[in-house]
Amino acid sequence: MKRKRLILVATDKGGVGKSTFSIHVADYLKEKGEKFIAFDPDSANNSFARFFTENGKPEKWMRFINIMEDTSLDQITKALEEETDIVLVDGIASQQKAFLNWIEEIDLFNRRKELSLDITFVLVVDEDVDTVEQVLTTVKRAEENVEYLVVQNLKNAETSEIYDSSQARKMINLFSPIEIVFPKLKGPLVTIIQSKSLTLSKASKDERVYKNDQMRFGNYKKRIWGELDKAKDLLVPKKDE
Repeated sequence: MKRKRLILVATDKGGVGKSTFSIHVADYLKEKGEKFIAFDPDSANNSFARFFTENGKPEKWMRFINIMEDTSLDQITKALEEETDIVLVDGIASQQKAFLNWIEEIDLFNRRKELSLDITFVLVVDEDVDTVEQVLTTVKRAEENVEYLVVQNLKNAETSEIYDSSQARKMINLFSPIEIVFPKLKGPLVTIIQSKSLTLSKASKDERVYKNDQMRFGNYKKRIWGELDKAKDLLVPKKDE
């Protein structure tokens, strides 16, 4: 059976950059020609899906789920079983425990072999004690059952000293995580992509964007793609053994 990959943004804190990560990864996978299905659990804010629309509707690979309904979450495993080898699930503030509870309820960790499934937990951290503590809580629940991708989001600081010196990092290092860094995007550029719902790929080519800013987006995209290349083994299925 061909191997599958589930990518789950497992950070709980709002505003840390969960949807930013998901947007960049979806943009990256599209450009690389990978087939995948993505789930946005935050239909109220639409902070992920609105970046991927055609004629005002979400692209065909973009779905919504209700994190509070088990049958809705079951769409994740159904997509892996019936439609695709890669599923990307964005996070939603203060509700990530529901994902972990669902995983335990359906015994997904112990069914990985049956499903030929590898699971990536994405932990987005910034210079914030609460975010780092949530990393520790998540790792204690999942332990060796998943592979870990730590994204240090430097949107508010030039370093991640709190995470670097934390007990959370010491514990997660027992499971050989991949760590990548998302550098800060300048404020005016953030305003452009948010106001126009543009991915980096679109922003670097969109005629509505001033040419100098197109160049800035293109250079920033190269940096982000370079970081995601380091983590590619956790973003696509492993080769069949």
